[in-house]
Amino acid sequence: MLSPVNPKILMPVVPGSLCVFPCCWNGFPSCAFSRPRAGASDTVAMKKNIYQQIPVDTPSEVFEILVDKGDVKIERIISRGHKSPDKGWYNQDREEWVMVLKGDASIAFEDDTVVHLHAGDYLNIPAHRKHKVIHTSTLPETIWLAVFY
Repeated sequence: MLSPVNPKILMPVVPGSLCVFPCCWNGFPSCAFSRPRAGASDTVAMKKNIYQQIPVDTPSEVFEILVDKGDVKIERIISRGHKSPDKGWYNQDREEWVMVLKGDASIAFEDDTVVHLHAGDYLNIPAHRKHKVIHTSTLPETIWLAVFY
């Protein structure tokens, strides 16, 4: 926020905190620096780390929904040597963007294309493009970030 005293100064003011400006010292309710702005969410943002709270025992893949807001869903997937069943394909109604954050994996497509992914690699899979996971590393485990849209 810009300082009302000197508009060239950027002030790190947190709404609802004690304010440094004289208008707030007397508790004026009209001060924009001492109260949350209209329409501000009451939900507090929670910091998390994608690499923390990794389960040790994973007999099956772990799917953790990080965000699910209508048209967009973001998941963290943890795989330790897991792969898709030999028969059948994923055939999803939404596009899927995947990134390998740790480890490595291989995805096969119905047209016999195979894509190998290493940490940092990402891939966009169009809706209804049939695919399956044919390999994930065990040490280190494979950590994916998947965005469905």
